[in-house]
Amino acid sequence: MSKIFLSAASCFSDTNAFEKIAPQYNRTAVCLSDTPQTNAITWRKASPISTKTAIIKAESAHKKIDEVLYYFNEVSLAAAIKNLTAHDCMKLLEEECAGFQFLTLELLSRLASQNRSEEDRAKIIFLVRKNFSLIELYREGMDLALGSLPHVSAAAATFMAFSENIATMYEKKNVADFFLVLADCADETFKSDEELCKWLFQYLDEVDIKKKSGVQWIKAGSRASRFSLFSRS
Repeated sequence: MSKIFLSAASCFSDTNAFEKIAPQYNRTAVCLSDTPQTNAITWRKASPISTKTAIIKAESAHKKIDEVLYYFNEVSLAAAIKNLTAHDCMKLLEEECAGFQFLTLELLSRLASQNRSEEDRAKIIFLVRKNFSLIELYREGMDLALGSLPHVSAAAATFMAFSENIATMYEKKNVADFFLVLADCADETFKSDEELCKWLFQYLDEVDIKKKSGVQWIKAGSRASRFSLFSRS
């Protein structure tokens, strides 16, 4: 039976590759979008009510959600956001920070009420495609134009901190299995979202068999049988 793969991303276009590749790995992709799309469920990120409605629609249409991907693509956000104003900061906080948090909390609340067995637990994947920060580029003597503006870097850091701490908080509650994945912008292999999602689906399938899970950052490209951890220090 095909698994139901729910995806939400910082930019709707970032889910395109996952929707395209999912059927090759026995998955049915269900995408959330902050703008009306014929092939997606509308989700206004800054609204807790819209968040609840989107999750209910996904469950009603597909009965059960097997895997959920939260994809924070700092590279695409950095390319799209070129201004640092109070309005831009507020929009980023509401949509890319609070929005993902609303979605996670709503999903965890619904999963907790379902009392799934260990074999049937949902998998929640927090995926971050990191970009260079201005301070990293400055220290290396590189062009600052390649980096994220401060509020974009801050949003990425917020997403990562929330991901690892909510996973830690819920890991022992047997609500879901968590996977924290880092894709480095300097890694040529995974600059393509298609290559990234192929690796992710293969990884999740191997973990299914070997029953590997845990709260740790995994580098994109790692083998399920040998975790490659990412240190944030």
